[in-house]
Amino acid sequence: EIVPVDELRPLDFPILFEGLEKPSCEHGFKKLQLWDLSRRMGRRLDRVLYMENDALVVGDLQKLLYSAEHEPPNAGVAMSTEYDWRAGRAARAAQDETGPHIADAVAGAAFKLGSYCHAGMLLLRPSTAMHDALMRRLAAYRPRGGAEHDFLHDVFTAAGRTRALDASYNAPTWIRICAPDVWSRYELKIIRFSATKPWSVTAAGAVEPNFAA
Repeated sequence: EIVPVDELRPLDFPILFEGLEKPSCEHGFKKLQLWDLSRRMGRRLDRVLYMENDALVVGDLQKLLYSAEHEPPNAGVAMSTEYDWRAGRAARAAQDETGPHIADAVAGAAFKLGSYCHAGMLLLRPSTAMHDALMRRLAAYRPRGGAEHDFLHDVFTAAGRTRALDASYNAPTWIRICAPDVWSRYELKIIRFSATKPWSVTAAGAVEPNFAA
């Protein structure tokens, strides 16, 4: 079933659009409409798993989808909180300048529970009340570089309302590049192509596989 997504208009969110690093960052905030899915679909949804289009399922998701251990909190969200994209960027720079040993240390520091969250994978329980609260907060929000990731970090993780999931549920491929020792310790469930994408788009708009990724 396809559920239409509402556009975010500059007229309704002027502070948001003024602070965007680039116009395309606006699309990331549309995922806040996930909390409104029960209303839009006309039926109760207890658990919704969201993954971005550069993610690939490589392991078993049964526990994530059905176990009480991974049940998303009523007023929060479940996601991997280890990935700090700023540390990842520093790790890649360190690898270029000083070699992999420094990069391993920097990348490893990014994976501390509670330090950050990345909204490339979300496990949530839809709630129209939560959706409305998020949209009201978004109307007064000015981005500071991390787009919707910073927003959700402020709303949920910084407020203690994120259920931390193992990093293997949202493992960015820059760790495989910068810190292979860290990567090898994961029991991978979902990987996200944060560096080279496994596809390329031709000048004619066709999508072709990129096996080098």
